[in-house]
Amino acid sequence: MRQSEGCGFGLACPTCGSREVVRIGYVGRGSFRVQRFQCRCCGRTFTELEGTPFKGVHDPKALVAVAYLRLRAGLSESSIARLLGIPYPTVRRLSRRVLEHRGFMERLLDVLLEAHI
Repeated sequence: MRQSEGCGFGLACPTCGSREVVRIGYVGRGSFRVQRFQCRCCGRTFTELEGTPFKGVHDPKALVAVAYLRLRAGLSESSIARLLGIPYPTVRRLSRRVLEHRGFMERLLDVLLEAHI
């Protein structure tokens, strides 16, 4: 997403690039709520997670755990599934997402680990 000048939210529509977006509430449950937006030009709705590996993930903690165990500890998907008690197909899907966004996840892990050291 690009920096916005018009709307003040710091993003643009991922479909048409318009900066004319409005907030239309939140999606999510519990403590994991994500801001939702709608483009005034094309009408598409999207969230602030658009373009990140967290888009569509219901359990962001699981994604971070899989990223750490896969990228830093070098564990296999089956080992991660056993360790976390998560079904293997879920770990496989999250692992693919981690590897597709490897640079993003590496930087995120650096920030998270640096904050706790």
